[in-house]
Order: sequence, then structure tokens, then C-alpha cells
Amino acid sequence: MKIEIAKQQFEVEFVNDTTKVTLEIHNDKPAFITFDTETDGLHIKKARPFLAAVCWGNKVRVFEATLMNLKALSSWSVMVKRIFAHNATYDMHMVANVISDAFVSQFKWGDTMCLARLDFEAISSRYGGDSLALKHISKKYIDPAADHYEKDVKAWLKAKADSDKKILIAMLKSVGWSLRRMQRALDGAEELPAEVVEIHNNWNRSYPKPTYKDVPQHIMIPYLAVDVVLTKILVEKALPVVVERQQLTTMTREFDLIPVVFKMERQGIKVKIGRAHV
Repeated sequence: MKIEIAKQQFEVEFVNDTTKVTLEIHNDKPAFITFDTETDGLHIKKARPFLAAVCWGNKVRVFEATLMNLKALSSWSVMVKRIFAHNATYDMHMVANVISDAFVSQFKWGDTMCLARLDFEAISSRYGGDSLALKHISKKYIDPAADHYEKDVKAWLKAKADSDKKILIAMLKSVGWSLRRMQRALDGAEELPAEVVEIHNNWNRSYPKPTYKDVPQHIMIPYLAVDVVLTKILVEKALPVVVERQQLTTMTREFDLIPVVFKMERQGIKVKIGRAHV
């Protein structure tokens, strides 16, 4: 599969295991790689990754986020100067959920959110400044069509949710109820009969809200591939600005803090709550 971003062609390949990827990185000797995961939720401990991807040069390799595949990060980390991700600690949490906290803390991570903060004017998005969201940055500074594949994912999720809702409507109709009436009853307009409650509960169990994990791979793979491509292009665009502004020391300090922030997010911070003195 080939995708085009910012008038650049990228070769996307799904691999069953990461042995080939390790060999490719060894042979190509990139200065850095970009990394991303797709997950079944957003909770930093309960969510699990189901797909992951790396990018370097014009190559993107997508693979299942299994224990063995993710362990390859250890080999890749010694072949490159840095592993970049956008909001790196989130992807660290996802890998840690599969392997361990210590495993992800040993690598030299870089975060393109940090690069964006150093490059952009220090103005909150609430007051007209740039958002640090990858798609916002990418649509404005890399490619206006950067969210093309994201729209495909969202369209599939909406279609699946709409299809599931039609099943609920049919189930409610069998007992003389409508979806609108049930929703009004849930708001307190009338009491819900036990049979309606049972139908709703059965439907929830059989048709849970779809997540990214439910999206077919032929839709998810290009979506994930684009994210690591955009992250790579962002590094290439933002890093020279950091150098020009003589902010490398600040950047390195922030990158060195990534494992510390990860640990703080993972374990929390002890706080002492005492009586305020007036």
C-alpha cells in the first residue's frame, strides 16, 4: 500500500512479526524512528494496544501490538538516536501495559508535542494559539488533507453505531416501545417496564459501543500509518527551528524528563493535605 502526504510517497506494509523491521532499520540506519499505537481505550492502565507502527525514511511498518512484536523496540532503540512519538508518555503506557514499566523507561524518547511547544508562540489555543493536537498541527503546517483517513475511521464507527441502534429500535418495537419514548423515560418522564430494561441491557451486552479495535484493518492501517508519517514530517520541520533558536538544551532537558513524567502519571504523586494557615 502507498499513501501520499504533503506530496511525499510512503510505502506502508503490514508485517506479521517485527524481525524484518529490525533488519530494515539496521540496514537503513535512520537517525530516528517514529512510533505510535492504536488502542481499545484511553485509560493509561486499562487500555491495551492492538496495532502499532514505526516510520523512517519513506517506509511505514504496521504490526499487531503483541508482546514479541513490541519487544523489538529494545533492538530499535540502540540503532537510532531517538524514538519519537506524539504525546510519547501515552504510547509508553500502552507498551508498558503489554510488557512492563521498566521496559519503556530505558529508551531515549522524543516527543513532537515538546518540539511544537518550542516552535509555536506561547499562546493558549483558547486565545488563538496553536493546538498541540497532531491533526491540527498537520492540517495547518503539513497537509490540509492530513485527516483524510481519520474521516474514514469516524465514518465507519458512525455507521456501525447507527446500525446497532436500528437493532435496538426493532427490539423495542416488539414490545410496543420506541427509542424516543425509552430515552424520555430514562430522563424521568415515566417508569421503565422491566421488559424494556431487560431489552436495553441485553442490547448493551450484545452491541457495546464500537471502538477503534472494531474497525476493519484495511481502514485502520492507513489511519495509523498516516500518524507516524505526520510525526516524522513534524520532527523534520520542527527540529531545525529548535536548532536555529538555540533551544537544543531545553529540548534535551524535556526529553530526559519523559521517563520521569511517565512514572509520575503511572504511579501518581504523593501530596500532603493539611490545614491551611491563614
